[in-house]
Order: sequence, then C-alpha cells, then structure tokens
Amino acid sequence: MKRSYSLRGLSYMLCYSAEDIAVQFQIHKKTARTWILSGDLPTIDSKKGGSALVWGYDLQKFIEKQNDKNKVKTKFDEFYCMYCHQPEVPLGRRIAIEQNKQQIRTIGLCQKTHKPMYSRYSLSQIGLLSKKFKIVPLALLYDSDNALCKIPNQGKQKQPKTEPLLLPFDQGSRE
Repeated sequence: MKRSYSLRGLSYMLCYSAEDIAVQFQIHKKTARTWILSGDLPTIDSKKGGSALVWGYDLQKFIEKQNDKNKVKTKFDEFYCMYCHQPEVPLGRRIAIEQNKQQIRTIGLCQKTHKPMYSRYSLSQIGLLSKKFKIVPLALLYDSDNALCKIPNQGKQKQPKTEPLLLPFDQGSRE
C-alpha cells in the first residue's frame, strides 16, 4: 500500500543523513539509502567513505513529489473507497449530504463493498451535485425499505427517521 509522508518537523535549513531520514519518516534505513542512491534525492558532496547528507529543502521537495505521486485522482462524480482502494461512483448515485458554513460533506456507499465513502465539495457546487446524484436522507442510504444496502438489525425493523436534506456538522467532534 502506498504511503503519505508528513512534512511536520522537517526543517529545510538542516542537513539529514540516511539514518535521520529513516527516523523522521519512520522507514527503514535501507529505504532512505535507496532514495539517495537512486539519484532522485540530491546529496551534499561528502568525502569518500563519509555518509551522504541531504539538504532539508531537497528532502522536502522529494517527499512532496512522492506524496503527489501516490495520490489517486477522482472525477467529480466519484468518491474514493478506503476499503477497495479505488475511485467509485456511489451505489445507485445516491448520496446524503451535510452542510456547514464553508463546505458540503457527502456520504455515499461503495458499489463493491457497500461501505461508506466520503467526499467534500464547496457550497457553490450544490447545484451540480443535485444534477449528478440523487440526494437522499442519510437513513435511506442504509436501512429503510427503499434502501439500496440493508444493515442487519437484531430484532424488529425500525422505521427510518426522516432527516432534513442538509444537516449541520456536529460542532463538538472532529473527523
């Protein structure tokens, strides 16, 4: 599985050895050495037998390039499924949406795994979202009579509560 590396704690003015790079990004020393030996990560000239050093600025550019290379591009009407690791159009083109002051958070179900997928859009894109998808209350995505994906319940089937079309974010919790 591809990894994304955090640039937090990296100083562009310092020099880093392969061991420093391994500790900083929680990778094996051999991986850091491979990055250096590949030539993609420029080094400061060192004397023969000495360890190669890398400027923090060059390391930062290299890591940003690595992170960009690992990103999966999705189309406007696709969400990224964290379970099957593929961009997917939501099941039945149905989505539920939650809105706050700056953006819209959308929830849809993966066609393959039937697991939730999330995506964010700006408020100005609500018209395009309503053209591309059928916007339904969150309960209709899962466990109503008209739902596309049933969640197994123990005991009696409950009738879904009707929810407003646009729900505010829960201000107390973070994702």
